[in-house]
Amino acid sequence: MFDKFCICDFFNGASVYSVQYLGWATAIVVAMLALTSIVFSQFNERSIQKSNDIARSIRNYLNKEFDKSEENIIKEDYDHMIYLLSNTSIYDKTMKLFTYLSYFIVFLWWFSLVGYLNDAKTLIDKIIIIGSTILISLPFIYLPEILKGFNKNQPIKLNEKGYIELKDFIDFFKKNTNLVDSDIILRFLSPRINIKFDTILEINYSMSSKISNLTCIVILNNGDKRLIINLNQDLFESKRVFHIHSFENNLKNQSDLGLFNLLREMNKSEVQIYISNSLRNFNCFSGKININRNKIEIYPIKKIERTLDKQIFELKNTIEVTPQLGKGEKFKIN
Repeated sequence: MFDKFCICDFFNGASVYSVQYLGWATAIVVAMLALTSIVFSQFNERSIQKSNDIARSIRNYLNKEFDKSEENIIKEDYDHMIYLLSNTSIYDKTMKLFTYLSYFIVFLWWFSLVGYLNDAKTLIDKIIIIGSTILISLPFIYLPEILKGFNKNQPIKLNEKGYIELKDFIDFFKKNTNLVDSDIILRFLSPRINIKFDTILEINYSMSSKISNLTCIVILNNGDKRLIINLNQDLFESKRVFHIHSFENNLKNQSDLGLFNLLREMNKSEVQIYISNSLRNFNCFSGKININRNKIEIYPIKKIERTLDKQIFELKNTIEVTPQLGKGEKFKIN
């Protein structure tokens, strides 16, 4: 009973004066939200329209035989399109602010409704006050959903960090074209793995586009030796440079050097490279190794048909060596 009395007393403390102040604050906030939403909505629409024009231009190239120079034009146009779409993140942040403030304003108006109801003399006064509050609330509830519709016609979807999922990247180039997944990866994604040893071993992978939710697996087979590199990028993860450490060997520099020397010795190996976003959805390529002093580059050459072992796929950011290298057979990549 005491708690109930305190809550009722708290709500009854709301006065018309505080509601009037809320009205002034709401008017200022609404004016600012309206101005920023209009400006950024127009900017966003122009960016999306321009990116859609570029996407159509890209597909016009893709629907015919294109040479190396036209392929470079396609890549430049694609980069420009992604740049324009990345600018829409400003609009997304504005919309989040608009949504949070709109819902908070609705909450405050219903909270302060008690102040006017306490001063209402008749039933019709109360009905009008409640109806007016509903009328105020509806635009703040539905306008954010309406304005979100301005951002739905993007030619390709980017996440909050400007990254694209592998499936969306491939689907963009496949739409209304005869290109297959492997051609798109080889020609427009161009994945590369670079391994460098200075004082520590450093693994870097690079691609022509920012891709998230990706697993890149490299398998080197050389007689009785096999080396597996599994690099996994979770969704929204932007890390591209990795370091390794042995699960068992605490002498990190020695394990780095030993592993790098093994990689150099396997330059004549059979190379398989898997680009995947799931165990069942993958492309396999034969690859090539280039060695230049303390640098090793591994990249795909052509599509081949292979199966992907579940245990290899689930290694996740691990280098596995068979037979054992020194005291450690597995190296963690982080």
